Amino acid sequence: MSIRIEEINVRDLGPLKGEHHFPLDTFNLIYGKNEQGKTFLVEFIIRSLFKAASKWNLREETGEGKISVVGLSEEEVIFTPSKRKKKLEDYLEESLPGLPPDLSKLLVVKGAELELVRGEPGGVNRAVLKDFLSGEALLDEIERKISATVLKSTIEDGVIVGKDVGDIAKRRVSGEELYKLDELVEEVDRLDSGGTRASLEREIGSLTTSIEQMEIARRHTAFNLQNDIDKLTESKSDLASNELNELREQAVTYSGAKGRIKRNVEKAADLEEASSNYSWLTEALREYKQITANLKPKASKIFLLVTLGFLIVAIASLVAVLLDFATPISGIPVSIGALLVMGGCGAYYLLSQSRSEKAIFEDHETQRIKLEYHEHFGEEMTSLASMEALEHELQEAAVAKQQLEKNIVEDRELLSTAEGRLSSRLSKYEFEDPNLEWVEKINDLDDKLNTINHQINLKREELAGLSVDPSDYEAEYPGAPYQKSTLDDLESQLFDLNNQLMEENARFEAVRHKLSVVTGISDLTTPLDGFIQGLREKRDDQSVDYRSRTADLISKILVKEELALIREQEDVKIQSSLDSEQQTRPLHQVTGHYTAIELQDGQLVVSDPFESFAIDELSTGAQEQVLLALRIGCASHILGDKNLFLILDDAFQYADWDRRERFMDEVVRLGKKGWQILYLTMDDHIRNLFQDRGEKEFKKGFRFHELKE
Repeated sequence: MSIRIEEINVRDLGPLKGEHHFPLDTFNLIYGKNEQGKTFLVEFIIRSLFKAASKWNLREETGEGKISVVGLSEEEVIFTPSKRKKKLEDYLEESLPGLPPDLSKLLVVKGAELELVRGEPGGVNRAVLKDFLSGEALLDEIERKISATVLKSTIEDGVIVGKDVGDIAKRRVSGEELYKLDELVEEVDRLDSGGTRASLEREIGSLTTSIEQMEIARRHTAFNLQNDIDKLTESKSDLASNELNELREQAVTYSGAKGRIKRNVEKAADLEEASSNYSWLTEALREYKQITANLKPKASKIFLLVTLGFLIVAIASLVAVLLDFATPISGIPVSIGALLVMGGCGAYYLLSQSRSEKAIFEDHETQRIKLEYHEHFGEEMTSLASMEALEHELQEAAVAKQQLEKNIVEDRELLSTAEGRLSSRLSKYEFEDPNLEWVEKINDLDDKLNTINHQINLKREELAGLSVDPSDYEAEYPGAPYQKSTLDDLESQLFDLNNQLMEENARFEAVRHKLSVVTGISDLTTPLDGFIQGLREKRDDQSVDYRSRTADLISKILVKEELALIREQEDVKIQSSLDSEQQTRPLHQVTGHYTAIELQDGQLVVSDPFESFAIDELSTGAQEQVLLALRIGCASHILGDKNLFLILDDAFQYADWDRRERFMDEVVRLGKKGWQILYLTMDDHIRNLFQDRGEKEFKKGFRFHELKE
């Protein structure tokens, strides 16, 4: 890629009055007589293009203008003498790091001054070669950016060792500040995100979630309990206790009637013989009394009445004596006499009756009755009185049997009614044993009712213990059963963790002031996260500062050490460059017989096939040839594949005509290679030589300009 001057435009530049335009191509010649402005034009070019213009012994700046250069960027770049504008080196440094400090000395030969350094024998020394042929100039530039303290520092076992001043001290202070911030971060982390506080908050969050799930399970359990209660209540709707009591009464009535019937039947069976005998005896007495009435003579009842009358008189006489209504003498005899008469009349009455009964017992029918009586009762019939006494006794048994039979009938009716009711009302229930008695069935239902009521009561107690409002019941199963002990344990853990978190927060308040001081947040009511964010930002900034200082020191120390190693190899690099074709070819081409150049004890030595010469031992013309060849070789070495321009201000002025030809051959070769050549001269021979070679070799690529006042 070629970098070349496209055009030079000046106005009122010294002797060059008005505007002057110099469009350029590959091979360019500017000719002018002495004092026509050639030197002013060269100095204008130096001021416009190069940074090191101040190192040249230039005249006072006059006039104005600009130089357009192509090849530095996609568009042409304009250069002016202004020191504020970018110069050629500014553009080249981006693609050619390590340029020599004074590129102008390489690309410009002013006033036939071919030496690269003034006052040095031979016009060149090791320092110049160092700038042009090695990277040592770049090394010097790099080293100048490293402080003396760092240059004396080392890295030992991974630790920077150096005097505690300057950058070393600043790094130490930065590290101490970072350590303090790290300690504060660790302290905050223990209380917050990375420590106990964050851990507690995570545990509290987890417990809270578990409690919420358990609360949902509790509400779901309440929902299920209420459903169970509703179902149990519905299931006992047919088992009302009052109905069971009614059924139990019916069953008791049934059982009682059944038992009474059984007992009464047994009793009636026991009274059956007595009742049957009573019927016979009643009939036998009727017949016996009829027989007696027909066979027995009737005794006069007058005797019975007289007996009763005298009894009354005797009693009255005794009462009168006792009541003093009569004297004993008069009353007692009366009583005795009345008793005697009464006794006689009574004896006669009884005797007459005894004779009648004897006659009756000897009768035929009476004998039959006596026989049947013996068959019925197993004993002899003795008298009517005994028969009547026995009749009275049997009559009670007969009446009792009749009552029993009546009771049996009534109880059977009651039994039938109760059985019908019980059968009808209990038929809707199922029993494991259908042969159970009614009472047993009712007791079984009662047990079921009691069991249901007990279950309902237990579930109501459990539901009441859950303390869940019906509006909060949860129908959906949450995935885990409710366990009160688990909930109590979770709530207990949550209570303890909340207390611990309160303690941690209290401890965190103690460091809040530290955070306020460190972060600069004066509002102490700022949320902890705000302080923490500020602290972390402060710590990150400090960490970046410390790492940056550390990296800077390490890199500078490593660079310093690497520079030392590189410096040890610079003389080898310089000699290697001198031995390269970039140097030896132009040397031989320009001088005609020197084939090698080397650095010995800081001085340049050139050699031909037979001997070697120090450059300061050569004639002036030979020195100029060597220096021009060296300049061309150094430019090729530095710029590599980049082709720039070479500005020669009468560089061949003091060379003889043969050397001028060799000089011309070399610049033509450079032009053919792609370099732009700008030669300024006041010498007619050189003008003719350039014109001839330029027109012949470059044709349209040759430009000629003549300076005129």
